[in-house]
Amino acid sequence: MKCPKCGGDKFYAVQRIERYDTVIVDKDGNYIDEGDGQFNHPDEDSCVDYSRPEGPFYCVKCHEEVEEDD
Repeated sequence: MKCPKCGGDKFYAVQRIERYDTVIVDKDGNYIDEGDGQFNHPDEDSCVDYSRPEGPFYCVKCHEEVEEDD
């Protein structure tokens, strides 16, 4: 996934970790960092209730909404 507007490759997304939180993901949709800095991301091996980060995806640089590649 790449932002068509600015070429960015980091995106805001949501991930359910016992609740939904905003996170930052890479171009493949993998977790990089928390979006708001208000929680520590748990180790997925020790977390019993989590999901893959999902859209809508918004570019971290320009905030353009970006569709996930199929």
